[in-house]
Amino acid sequence: FEVVANRHHSTTGMTSFILSAKAGTPRLLVDSISMILLAVDENGDGVKKNLWGQRYNPQQFFTPGQAERYAVKNGALVSGGPVAVPSSFRPTGATLTNVAGKGIRALAFIDEHQRLRISVSGEETWRSSSAMGDKGQVAEIEIQFGPTTRTLFFKMEPFPLAEDLDGDGIEELVVPQNQTEGKLAVVFRGPAGYRVQSLNSGFEGTITAFGAIPGQDPPALIAAVVRYKGMLRNVGETQLIMTVPE
Repeated sequence: FEVVANRHHSTTGMTSFILSAKAGTPRLLVDSISMILLAVDENGDGVKKNLWGQRYNPQQFFTPGQAERYAVKNGALVSGGPVAVPSSFRPTGATLTNVAGKGIRALAFIDEHQRLRISVSGEETWRSSSAMGDKGQVAEIEIQFGPTTRTLFFKMEPFPLAEDLDGDGIEELVVPQNQTEGKLAVVFRGPAGYRVQSLNSGFEGTITAFGAIPGQDPPALIAAVVRYKGMLRNVGETQLIMTVPE
């Protein structure tokens, strides 16, 4: 397995990298990549073996609606062609899922207006009416305008978790709704289309990341919960919480 990491600085820009291991020692496969990377599971076999990238824009951070497939060869990224994505697609806060039905790979992502969108083959099929995500990381860009410097901020949304919670072979989407601490949204497809069920997780803090351990019914969920403190609420401590199937 490899680790795909997006690394950004307000003045130097995007310098993402891919980390692997050889003989138990971490090593860089590719370093200082000027794009936003996203590992995805295109085949639906449970492993994110495919790599997508979106061009980094030094003035707008994202390049909405653009994405390409990439492969790692001889320490460099080689393009495998464009990916059909909606015009509002941003690779932060995105995942592939079969929530649209067995054998269908759908792209789910949180847009700049904090709405969860689901698209198939680049065409949008559903958009949430309630806000999702929020309280994630914020990227800062400094742009020089003559003698003055202007600072712009762009939100990074938490990644939706695509997991089969009820064992029917169709994944549900679990998304933090951090407008209220500890609130979660579960998006699933029913006979009448997509539905959203909001629930209180009981977590006391901001949910910044989700994971799952499959093989159990229901699967165990792992959440990273940040408890912010201080007047500006820009510092805090992270707690990892795992649910146990009952």
